Amino acid sequence: MDNGEMDPFQRGIERAQQGDLRGAIACFDAAIAADPNRAMAYYRRGLARFDCGEVAPAAFDYAKALELDPSLAEAWRARALARMVLKHFDGAIADLDQLKPLQGDRAGDWELRATVLRKQGNLTAAIAALRRAGELYVAARDADSARRCLTLLEQLKPKSSPPASSSTPTTPTPSTSAPNGSSPLPSPRTIYGHLLARVEAGERTAVLRELDWAVQVDPNDGDARLCRGVVRTKLGDYPGAIADLNHLLRQDPNRAEGYRNRAKARLALGDHAGAMADLDRAAAAGDQDPLLHVARGEVLQASGQYLEAIAAYGKAIEANPDCAIAHLGRASSFVRLEDLKAATEDYQRAASIFCDREAWDDYKSTLDLLKNLTSSNGPAPRPTSGGSTPPDLAPLRQRLRMLVGGHWEIAERLLNQARFDYPQQEEIWYLAKVIDDLERDRGLDP
Repeated sequence: MDNGEMDPFQRGIERAQQGDLRGAIACFDAAIAADPNRAMAYYRRGLARFDCGEVAPAAFDYAKALELDPSLAEAWRARALARMVLKHFDGAIADLDQLKPLQGDRAGDWELRATVLRKQGNLTAAIAALRRAGELYVAARDADSARRCLTLLEQLKPKSSPPASSSTPTTPTPSTSAPNGSSPLPSPRTIYGHLLARVEAGERTAVLRELDWAVQVDPNDGDARLCRGVVRTKLGDYPGAIADLNHLLRQDPNRAEGYRNRAKARLALGDHAGAMADLDRAAAAGDQDPLLHVARGEVLQASGQYLEAIAAYGKAIEANPDCAIAHLGRASSFVRLEDLKAATEDYQRAASIFCDREAWDDYKSTLDLLKNLTSSNGPAPRPTSGGSTPPDLAPLRQRLRMLVGGHWEIAERLLNQARFDYPQQEEIWYLAKVIDDLERDRGLDP
């Protein structure tokens, strides 16, 4: 300008940077009055209005900017955000669609799309968009943003409680507050605990991909290494699991879970001595989890040392009487020693625990083991309870009652028919038989 006065547009930018939003809007008004076709003036005024909470007027400014200059990518992105706030979700997605031809595949745009889709209720598409954002952040070596995507993915997905036999602890460590202070973000160990729960639910390939992100972003992320080692073991990639756990233990030689899980992979490869050495190191590192005793039992049983295995499983049960896998392991050792009474008692206890947890797949597989045991070796020893119902039968009766809709008289007729058709069996056998027949007839078998 001839008098040397600053362009009102530039003055508006300065005032916005200083936090004087109203002053900035006034300056942009002057810039637009001087040149009504200046697209950037509308865009900048829209930003200031949005920051003042005037979302609808901001959206109108962005629209005018785009009318004047459809190649203004920043305005498409800003209007997408404004439309999301205004709950005009389809419009926000349409704006985001304009960005890729202008600026290519950008992680931030995929992350914003995921937020819009989540608010729209389309969780499946939101998860896919967030995964794409995470992949792009990993490629750009943006560790913080990639971790944020991993955290958001876990928040979007349905949560299931980590199984009692989970191979790594999921007790949250103190969490970090979100930047806006609105809610805490889960700690890394909590996130990886959720990932393991998803593995148990069958999402193994997807979880492995997300763990690959985490390790690419930070090769020294111990929790990610541990979690990926566990997942690789479950997928049968034992050398890969051992490589991850070796890396973890080189960094942290006192990480007891690393030794315990490496023992599991080594056992699968037939390295019984190496597995037991790892379990000894886990104990030396302070591992007090009952699963350590279960792991010892598995190694000892695989080595044919059944009495020693029974003792190890017994220690796990002493520490946690509801450790179902310890009861199953001990039952298996009792079977090998032909102690059918003790094996039956352990199978019954494991079935009862699974029933209480409503872990029906595990419950049914345990009943199958029990039925195979009684059918192959004659009926299990009868309880000496004077005719009263053994406590372990209560969960089976509860399950049967559920299957007949609470009408116990129907259940009793079915049990009587089974007793007539298959005489000389134990009551638990009849209950299991009727339950199995009902679930098969209703298509409930896995």
